[in-house]
Amino acid sequence: MNHRENRRVRLTKQLIRDSLLELLQEKELHRICVRELCEKADINRSTFYQYYDSTYALLADMEEELLAEVSRSLSSMTQQSSDYDKLVHLLDFIVSHMTLCRLLIHSNVDPEFSERLLGLPAILGKLRSDFTGNDPSEDVYLQRFALHGSYEAIAYWLQSGCLESPEKIADIIYRACRKLLV
Repeated sequence: MNHRENRRVRLTKQLIRDSLLELLQEKELHRICVRELCEKADINRSTFYQYYDSTYALLADMEEELLAEVSRSLSSMTQQSSDYDKLVHLLDFIVSHMTLCRLLIHSNVDPEFSERLLGLPAILGKLRSDFTGNDPSEDVYLQRFALHGSYEAIAYWLQSGCLESPEKIADIIYRACRKLLV
């Protein structure tokens, strides 16, 4: 929705989103019906349908908003920021949105989410510039390895409850990627 939303609309949408997050911790998306979601949120079904067509549309909206926030967050970093600082910033962002990130990364709620996240220009563009060498046929393999290896490290960190600091995880990922370039 492109029109400016008032406070009540924003609060209602947040209530609906929070209710979906709670239900997703208990069951898979395809098992969550709109009636159940509305009961959890204590709203009428007509209110839900005023904003979303289905639970899938709601989740898609949440994903798009999260991806847009990640992009804005990364683009807010200055050109002088180091790659390490940008990675720490991304990990801090993930911690601040841990519930949603954990659900999207660790469940099969949307199997395409990882590709959409990893395909963000702020992430993929940087990776392509770092992993471009003498053999273009090799570059794509190194890029995919670094990208998905980093993703899996972050996924494991999330699954483990983010016990280590974002700085420690950034250091591990950064060192591993640097070794690929040698």
